[in-house]
Amino acid sequence: MKRHSIITFAAFALLMAGTSLNAQNNDSFEKLTWGRWVNKDGKVDFKHNPAEGKTAPGAAEIHFKEGHKVGVSASLLKKVPVEEGKTYRVKIQARNLTPDIEANASIGVQAFKDGKYLHVITNGTKIALNGEWTEISTDFAAANNSNQIQVLVSAGGVPNAKVQFDDFSIEEFDISKDFKDDFSQMNWSYWKTPGSKVKTGHTREDGHTAKGAAYVEIPADTDGKSACLLRSFPVQSGKEYTLLVYVKAIGLPAGTDISLSIQGRQSKPTMRFLGTGVQGGKVKAGDCADWKRIVFTYKIPTTGKWKDCDNILVTLGAGCKAPGKVLFDDFEFFLNEEDD
Repeated sequence: MKRHSIITFAAFALLMAGTSLNAQNNDSFEKLTWGRWVNKDGKVDFKHNPAEGKTAPGAAEIHFKEGHKVGVSASLLKKVPVEEGKTYRVKIQARNLTPDIEANASIGVQAFKDGKYLHVITNGTKIALNGEWTEISTDFAAANNSNQIQVLVSAGGVPNAKVQFDDFSIEEFDISKDFKDDFSQMNWSYWKTPGSKVKTGHTREDGHTAKGAAYVEIPADTDGKSACLLRSFPVQSGKEYTLLVYVKAIGLPAGTDISLSIQGRQSKPTMRFLGTGVQGGKVKAGDCADWKRIVFTYKIPTTGKWKDCDNILVTLGAGCKAPGKVLFDDFEFFLNEEDD
């Protein structure tokens, strides 16, 4: 998306957000009260279906019309109050009403202060939809100096595709001591070197203990440019934490490093890096023809550059010198409690 499109979107989101807040934060879509957005290349209809739904009658729908530009998404918008610094999970059910026609869905979050747009907290990862209900969710920490979020429930598809949404909810979600992710869906963000052709995404065709995994795919012409999956976790200095993830290499040269890494950050007044350098664990792709676990345990120092750390950025990635793919599954993060 070009820069002017992002600015236009943010301004429009602000305009629509003020009218889209429902008194009830959770929404079973008995009525359609959300704001709506699509850019000039999108041709869609926003619909309310009073007769159908996942758990009760009532659902929102986005229909892609003839002439719709493939790759352009359309969004439903809703503002919700939050408390600064608390961690939340937003989720919604989605399905493709035209399963023979390609369609996807995602959920993203923006930070607001008293109705004023601040910045994006998380962009949703697109999940391919079939005819069955699929839960789409993301976890996030409410940004500093914010008291509201705007949720963007988005759909993408080709002309004549129809996506249905139901059962939106938001709940506090504490990940500071224990968190598990089986990648049945994708709610990690990503980072790419400018110009990188490395792909990140989600597959339902493979997995460690069940179907569902995240991946980083490296093309032949990457020129050393990289990409990785990202997720933030709150921590306390002086506490010891363990992180682990299962990985599987497909087609990567045996000597390629596959890594789980962390960097220290300070959340207030802004989420700034502290110059701690990168810590973590890694394995060689040659050892990961089948699923292999990476485990990394680290005690957050109370001195030096780490002393102000109250947040870590976790990255999952692989070396980018040759083509291939690495899958990630069954991630865990937990505090190592000391015995009394």
